[in-house]
Amino acid sequence: MKHFFSNLIFFLLANMLFAQQDPQFGLNMFNHMAVNPGYAGANGAICATAINRQQWVGFDGAPKTTVFSINSPVKLVGINSGVGLTVLSDNIGFEKNLGINLAYAYRLKLGDGELGIGFNIGILNKAIDGKWISPDSQTGGGNVYDDQSVPHSESKVTLDLGLGAYYIASVNKNDEFYVGLSTSHLNESEIKYQSASPYLKRHYYLAAGYSYQLPSQVFELRPSIFLKSDGVVSTLDINATLRYNKRVFGGISYRADTDIVALIGVEFVNNLHFAYGYEIVTSDIKGNTSGTHEFMIGYCFNIVKTKKKSKYGSVRY
Repeated sequence: MKHFFSNLIFFLLANMLFAQQDPQFGLNMFNHMAVNPGYAGANGAICATAINRQQWVGFDGAPKTTVFSINSPVKLVGINSGVGLTVLSDNIGFEKNLGINLAYAYRLKLGDGELGIGFNIGILNKAIDGKWISPDSQTGGGNVYDDQSVPHSESKVTLDLGLGAYYIASVNKNDEFYVGLSTSHLNESEIKYQSASPYLKRHYYLAAGYSYQLPSQVFELRPSIFLKSDGVVSTLDINATLRYNKRVFGGISYRADTDIVALIGVEFVNNLHFAYGYEIVTSDIKGNTSGTHEFMIGYCFNIVKTKKKSKYGSVRY
């Protein structure tokens, strides 16, 4: 399994490109539910996660993204399943996007682990609302909105579909690994503005990770990768975190030729966990921004059924 994981990283490094349409996260190892409906119910508990990303702090109109997701295992007519909800708000410049998706996953035992095969259905609201200024309008030479190719304030809602599979398994009593494949914007919906008709480009995701217990039992190494592609351009994140005493972790994430992310986090005894990522910009814009900040908070809990006391009809009881 370790050789497979190493070969997979090498293959992806040799075939990657850069940048795309969907929002980017540095804390992607905590964001599976938002991109893969097959993940629903994978933790065996009700789990909620929220991530806020403030990208390129210092730029006017820089991307600001918040995603909230919740998922749980369920039994529907005796079938092991998982359900989930994801709400995504992504704002950049004059564009505001709001997506709401419901997910269902069929869960089945496979080898030493469990496979989830799922789909999601939802809506995406894409809106443009801003003040467009041209050089001519600044000198009194005309109204930029007289040009029909310039979009006015518009808002459109479209159907959004996705598919995914997520497998998690134990390698031995201490180690485990996961791998997930998914696609978003499966139907590639068209957004019919008055001035233009862009469409949602289908995206593909691959996530894989390994949790390895080091000889010192208090340390655990967690390497992982996260690949995102629209079929033309791709980004690859290579992550590694070290967890101490199953409570505190720190690590680093490298996004090829663009950014480096420093990660820290803590897991409390009540299943509440928190993480922070600081993204150091290494591209040409690094002199114009103080970097990117990401915050994550998550919580998992189980609903325990209490047995009702039995009632006896006999007077002897």
